[in-house]
Amino acid sequence: MYCGKCGQQLSENAKFCPKCGWKVEQADSADGKQEKPGKETEQQGKSDNTRQKTERRKRKKWPWILAGGILIAAAGIAAALLLHEKQVKEQYDDALADAGRYLEELDYENAEASYLKAISIDPKKEEPYLKLADLYIADHQPQKAVEIVRQGQDSVSSANAKEELSGKAEEWKTLELYTWAVEPEVEADEIYYLQSRDFYAASENERCRQMESDYAVIRQGEQYGLLDMEGNLLEGMGYTAVGTILGYYEVTLKEPRYTSEYRMEMSDFYLAESGELEPAVAMFGDAFGSQGEYYYCGGLHNTVESMLFTGGNRTWELYELTTSIPIKEMPLTYDEAIETKSTDAANGEVWLERAILPYAIWNGDELKTDFIYDECGSESSGLLAVQQNGKWGYVNPEGEEIVPLEYDASWQHYTEEDLAYCYAATEGYIPLVKEGVWEMRNAEGSLVIAPSVFEEILPVYEGKCWVKSDGKWGVISLGADAEANVPEEEDTENTAQQESASGDSTVFETLPAEFVFTSGAGGWATELNLEKDGTFHGQYHDSEMGESGENYPNGTTYICNFSGKFSLPEAEGEYEYSMHLEELNVEPGDEYYENGVRYVISDLPYGLEDGEEFKIFMPGISAENLPDNFLMWLQGFTDVTEMETLPYYGIYNVNGGTGFVGGWE
Repeated sequence: MYCGKCGQQLSENAKFCPKCGWKVEQADSADGKQEKPGKETEQQGKSDNTRQKTERRKRKKWPWILAGGILIAAAGIAAALLLHEKQVKEQYDDALADAGRYLEELDYENAEASYLKAISIDPKKEEPYLKLADLYIADHQPQKAVEIVRQGQDSVSSANAKEELSGKAEEWKTLELYTWAVEPEVEADEIYYLQSRDFYAASENERCRQMESDYAVIRQGEQYGLLDMEGNLLEGMGYTAVGTILGYYEVTLKEPRYTSEYRMEMSDFYLAESGELEPAVAMFGDAFGSQGEYYYCGGLHNTVESMLFTGGNRTWELYELTTSIPIKEMPLTYDEAIETKSTDAANGEVWLERAILPYAIWNGDELKTDFIYDECGSESSGLLAVQQNGKWGYVNPEGEEIVPLEYDASWQHYTEEDLAYCYAATEGYIPLVKEGVWEMRNAEGSLVIAPSVFEEILPVYEGKCWVKSDGKWGVISLGADAEANVPEEEDTENTAQQESASGDSTVFETLPAEFVFTSGAGGWATELNLEKDGTFHGQYHDSEMGESGENYPNGTTYICNFSGKFSLPEAEGEYEYSMHLEELNVEPGDEYYENGVRYVISDLPYGLEDGEEFKIFMPGISAENLPDNFLMWLQGFTDVTEMETLPYYGIYNVNGGTGFVGGWE
């Protein structure tokens, strides 16, 4: 049997041709067998088979052609995408590289523009956000740093990047605005503060901190000076040493100075509250009235407790403790140690200093911690600096940790031996340093100035602090003081007038017309004549009979005529008002001679110097509510030790620490 299409011989029972696939029809011949096809049939079969194979080949090629076209198109699209992605990456990398180059050149403006360009190219990557934030921190723009990390937090795609930016935003949300009060132009090897040593004013436990003063110590080589918060040197770099004595700065002059009071040349002087240098010999005294040092021995004790007495005209007593203090635990009281000859120290503070023992915190009438601290400073701004295992932190009066004990000593001039210590918190701010990197936190432990912004940071005084930037020193104003220095569009003159108008205009009508500032000793005084509208005029004069010459045998008189105006007083209590110095004018003039006296015109009236805020005290105010500095200037008018209430009127210069008295006649 043969295939009817291609002529292929088939098996007897075949249903399909194995060669061409043709279906075999079983048509039997007369003898029961299929006849072999003739030549014509065979040729026709071959032709049909060829045509069928050609058609099958065509049908099989179309899917491959279509698939090939799709693959070619896809490859083209992929190539285009890869090329675009490569170009975008190159633009992104170029923007970052440009920013880095600008940063090296300290070109912050172009560096900022390059980082912003990188963010616009690929807003989902975190690197430009973080680096731009660091740029803003370095460029003293903390608010913009917070804004950019928050923007990045919302834009980046990586969960880890979101977490990192979120952490930065949380840490930096307390960063404070600050402005330059003194540009960083002061060159110095060091600027620092010293410890207060007024043992008459407070116990040793309360004086383990820096003295608060408008002046900091500045050192250049072996020369020293006193530098105020405006960047002004008191007398140039004219000292060979600076220390403290009874709460005042003590200086040693390079060149001795003649003093008419002692009629000799002297080198040791102290900076008086008047802002003038006075002979230091006047500050020397005995231990009478010392507040000693507290320690623990079964209870609270003080090294001078056996010397206290009341009798005659002198009283030696301890002031009430109003803050928490650091104390050591001693096995014996000081008196027992003296009696048993367990110590040869004639001074209780020396006895305690020799005892290398840990500290605890005493607050109120009990111990708040165990004796666990290697060092412990005095309370200030509600915090105490404490040290354990060589690391410093800050705790509150209950001994609760506010700033972790992981920082290094920030103060190298705590003692004359330059004992490494930590500055006390002031005005709610704490300068901190760790491995040479400085930062500032507030009394709650939150970050105020980010790490590495400044090379060194000193404690805050009246809203300002000294900082070191690019190797030079300047002063920044923080927080509210910084905001006050930011220009605003509002009419500040009208605002000041409105604030002034909120005071009580009748207070001046009740005050006497004449006030005087004097110590009651020497030939000097500042007389102030007050009008009913708060304006005033007056004269400062100081006669020095010893300063005479050929043309002025009757001595020299320093004189200053002045006028000005106070704001309207605002009540702060039944007998107390507050006001501000709105205007102060000094009458100019040249030195002249009259009646054998040389008259020298002074620049400022003594008593009104540094005058910003003033207090008015009415007769009847309790002496306990009067500042110590004001009481000091009352001594020329009355015995302040016997005074229970003020018998006169007072005007007190808060910043200058000077007091005028009226109505004493």
